[in-house]
Amino acid sequence: MLYSSPLLKILEKLPPDFEVCNEKNHILRSGELLEKSRNLAHYLHRSGIKRGDHVLLACDVGIEFLTLFMALVHLRTKNAFIDPHMGNQLYAAKLKQFRPKWAFIDSRLLLLQEHPVLRYIYRKTRKNPFYIPFSNKYTIFATGIKLPLFQKNKRLNFDSENSSHFEETEEDDELVLVYTSGTLSEPKAVVHTMNSLYQSMVAISSLLKPDEGASLVTHLPHFALIAMMSGYKTYFWKETTSARERIAFINRNKITTLFGPPAEYKALINFCRESRQPFPPSLRLIILGSAPVFKSLLMELRSLTSAKITCLYGMTEHLIVAIADGDEKINFEGKGDFLGRPIKGMEYRIDEDGELLIRSPMLFKHYFYIPEKVNFHSSGDLADMDAEGRLVMKG
Repeated sequence: MLYSSPLLKILEKLPPDFEVCNEKNHILRSGELLEKSRNLAHYLHRSGIKRGDHVLLACDVGIEFLTLFMALVHLRTKNAFIDPHMGNQLYAAKLKQFRPKWAFIDSRLLLLQEHPVLRYIYRKTRKNPFYIPFSNKYTIFATGIKLPLFQKNKRLNFDSENSSHFEETEEDDELVLVYTSGTLSEPKAVVHTMNSLYQSMVAISSLLKPDEGASLVTHLPHFALIAMMSGYKTYFWKETTSARERIAFINRNKITTLFGPPAEYKALINFCRESRQPFPPSLRLIILGSAPVFKSLLMELRSLTSAKITCLYGMTEHLIVAIADGDEKINFEGKGDFLGRPIKGMEYRIDEDGELLIRSPMLFKHYFYIPEKVNFHSSGDLADMDAEGRLVMKG
């Protein structure tokens, strides 16, 4: 059984030849994404995957991943993004809590686990070697390049043709589970529904104004979907791509839009200063997603580019809370971190202790191990509102 979704409807409205994304000069078009994700969903359903099943995703972001994620959206599984390089103890704790029934894991990680000689060398030469815990507890699909695995894991099948009928369903299905950063006695996972994820994407895509020839580059899978909603072409690079390689990539592909945390921009700033060059001239919009974003960083960034700078304040539980223009933030003379104007459609209040509380259709449903739904979310940030209705973080 396949299910409809707002993301599917957006995809169906696009021209079939619309270029959704580009990975190493391989182009994925909207018609191909629609067909392949549908065919893959049928194959996965025949393999036993069904609505509500727990699915672990530990594979590289790219065209294959995007197609897989759309197939899982069609099936309405509950999907956890867990970084396999966070450390074995933390990874094991999260898998033990989530208890996946199915897992999609990069073939290179599987090879290290399943090839006895390579595994021995790897574990002897690495300080903190990676392993996949509890792998006998779930069914594994190998993703990425084909390698001679000793254990014959399932592979993805994008050509499993079948007649498709998409059933309408509620958009409150729990779709994505994201673990927050930091070390806690109990891993903390945020659960987003189809609707809260979609509404968050709508809010972010509203920042991407129609722009002929616009493109963005990312290592975040949901940004390919956001770009698709905005008519932008997406390019993928790895999170580990160096600053030198990123600047060359932007120049080579004439990228117009960047999104990332301040640390990524700091690395680009340092490289451009050391090599005595400005940011690539193709850039027209730079989005920083974090708080605080210090004025000194924005001033360094502004000295290297004429692109529009936009700062987003948000959190895993609510992806966007407020938006600030970078130059307005630079010129802000008050005390605290200027967060900007609250996003439309969000209710918020500041309690007697000065903590910011928020609620909107973008808000997550609940924490994975705490089933109660959230009403107003306690942000953990102290905030105030200035005379113009703009939020300022105080601590």
